[in-house]
Amino acid sequence: MTDREINARQAFSDIRSGMDEAALMEKYKLSRAGLKNLLKELSELGLLETDKDGKLKPPRKKIKVKQFLKDFRSGMADDGLMAKYEISRDGLYLVYRRLIDLKAVRSDELFGEPDLTARAIDPIHVREMERFCLDFELSVHEASHPGNRGVVRDMSEKGVGLSGISCSVGEHKILVIDPDKFMDIEPFLFRAECAWSEIDIITRSRLSGFKIDEISAEDLDRLRQLIGFLSFCQ
Repeated sequence: MTDREINARQAFSDIRSGMDEAALMEKYKLSRAGLKNLLKELSELGLLETDKDGKLKPPRKKIKVKQFLKDFRSGMADDGLMAKYEISRDGLYLVYRRLIDLKAVRSDELFGEPDLTARAIDPIHVREMERFCLDFELSVHEASHPGNRGVVRDMSEKGVGLSGISCSVGEHKILVIDPDKFMDIEPFLFRAECAWSEIDIITRSRLSGFKIDEISAEDLDRLRQLIGFLSFCQ
């Protein structure tokens, strides 16, 4: 790993913590052009968004699914949910519809909200190549060696980023993902090739990226269901 790669990773962490462009330039001794190149690099990796001028866009509000469900089931009113998660009524409706579609909540839990059930909104389409980072722990293990366990860091229909799985580049593994029970998604598996592998410089855990090369129609449907679950909280 080069110093440049290490700096990019640390810069991404700083950006997520709220550091602005001026602070980034000061910390990393970057010129305006250097900062623009760094942001472009992170944008091309899909880690952040920049506008047409290469300036950093404010991060979108992320909804932590477990906390949202906890608040919803505790009886928090719509206005309270909208205020806490900084979403409009349309945004709240989309969250509700996504939770129903993915069976995280039952439709009868939303009865008594005619303003929501009577409206029609186009469905959310999840792009095949869009990669989603997880803000909760999702277990993964190797089918033939259950002791080789880890967690999913990010995922798309084409591959997954993992932490904790022992592997080497070019190695094929059959991986099993076991979603949290509250998602009402059955465990699923797929065959994937390790595209890259490295040791995290801070935690010393094994990080890796796998490209999916074989998955059944049923398991692909479950993968898409899980990705859809993640789509509204990114």
